[in-house]
Amino acid sequence: MEQIAENVYLETKYDGVSVAALRTHEGLICIDVPSYPRQARDWVTQLHSLYSRPVRYVIITDLHGDRLLNVRWLNAPIITHRETAALLQQYDKRFPQPLIESLVTRNPDRSRDFRNSPVPQPTLHFTHDMHMKKGNLDLHLLAKPGPTPGSIWVHLPRSGMLFVGDTVPIHTPPLLQQANSNLWLQQLDELRSWLADTILVSGRGGLITAEHIDNSVEFIRALQEQAADHIAAGRPREQVGLAARTFLSRFSYKNLPAEWVRIQIKQSLEHLYDELQLPKGEQL
Repeated sequence: MEQIAENVYLETKYDGVSVAALRTHEGLICIDVPSYPRQARDWVTQLHSLYSRPVRYVIITDLHGDRLLNVRWLNAPIITHRETAALLQQYDKRFPQPLIESLVTRNPDRSRDFRNSPVPQPTLHFTHDMHMKKGNLDLHLLAKPGPTPGSIWVHLPRSGMLFVGDTVPIHTPPLLQQANSNLWLQQLDELRSWLADTILVSGRGGLITAEHIDNSVEFIRALQEQAADHIAAGRPREQVGLAARTFLSRFSYKNLPAEWVRIQIKQSLEHLYDELQLPKGEQL
């Protein structure tokens, strides 16, 4: 765990998801949770070492299941966007089995003690933005539904820090299975204006640079162009994912299995194929 500002701590060693802890006079506020049970329990141990007081809240930055499966280990109220809360309410008491299978494929060694735990329900959720003041800490939660309908940013104005979740991934390509791709690109452009006086933190990696933003923009646009060319050529949807392998070398994916990443890109291309078929107004 690294202290990146006063009372702000970041852990990037876990597979897939980076997590953070904000220390307040009233207890810890955590941002996201590790994807695998053993790593979630390790994170809880680190939190106890950091501060003897309990975790007051867990903020989840989007509706991806790998951020939600292990929330129970922190034993604290959950804060999400309304869309994330709505998705959790739709689940039938357990997370979908394909989610579990995807995480097992992503890292079989980390998933030995996986259990399909009960689906948590948020204590608080919001639609546009939400302000919080806990002890010595002010937080501003902003709805940013580009990567997923439930994506949010967490701004700490006094610390000059902004946690952006999946808006700028560092150790994985941008995954667009649930994205609004044009809105995502707009939000990436917006982040450039934050760089001058704000530390940006990725939900899948560490501190964000302008190059990381550029990489995400280029990758999303390349996928858009691939899907658009496929549509223009009159090819069927079931073939659009065949190009996924050609994108594997365009983005760093650290220790993730290449086949798992290929499947994610394939699904992203299929989503973009559907998105680009929508009327122009609905694409935004």
